[in-house]
Amino acid sequence: PLNHPISPPKSTFPNVHSNSKLTSPIKHKEKWLLLIKRCSSLKQLSQLQAILYTSGLHQDPDIAHEIITNGNFKNSHLILERFGGSVAGFSSIWNALIRSSIARDLPREALLIFRAMRRTDVVPNNFTYPFLFKGCAAIGDLKEGQQIHGDVVKNGLDRDVYVQNTLMLFYGTCERIASAHHVFDGMSLRTLVSWNSIVSACVDNSEFLGAVEIFVKM
Repeated sequence: PLNHPISPPKSTFPNVHSNSKLTSPIKHKEKWLLLIKRCSSLKQLSQLQAILYTSGLHQDPDIAHEIITNGNFKNSHLILERFGGSVAGFSSIWNALIRSSIARDLPREALLIFRAMRRTDVVPNNFTYPFLFKGCAAIGDLKEGQQIHGDVVKNGLDRDVYVQNTLMLFYGTCERIASAHHVFDGMSLRTLVSWNSIVSACVDNSEFLGAVEIFVKM
């Protein structure tokens, strides 16, 4: 961990005693990313944030992504707010926040982040919903998952195979096997994961004969 204030890459700031032109800070993005990885506190992050604003890199989605997925920080949605609204318009940033929360076994935090996302103009995509359904399944929140399912339909992603696969697992975990079958029967494209998902849902709900019948059809 760093025990001293963060200094920017030297070549990104002009030498007042030199007539040489300032090197573009964009060329030093890899150095910034390395500094972010070394941050271990919000105080250090704040120091780095101030420097990033002066260089214009605070609007870079790669920089923001590295900050919010840094394993040294908890409550990553607070980091996004602290970092500023300039990067909050990227769905990939919100997706990374949600994915990070699920990976750290914080499904309720992931749902809070999703609600915050919906208060913006950012539209969720097929990378957003699978992690949300995993989160709802983890805590057995049927009502929340059904509401998110409605959001999926509203955004026209109810036919996306990746969303459908996790939706089946969600309904299976929440003991709504009929809903899982409904999703499966409505699929226009089925992958191996799709078949495994409905079989797992059947097994989780003690529909062993149904699981065998579906397995035979694979």
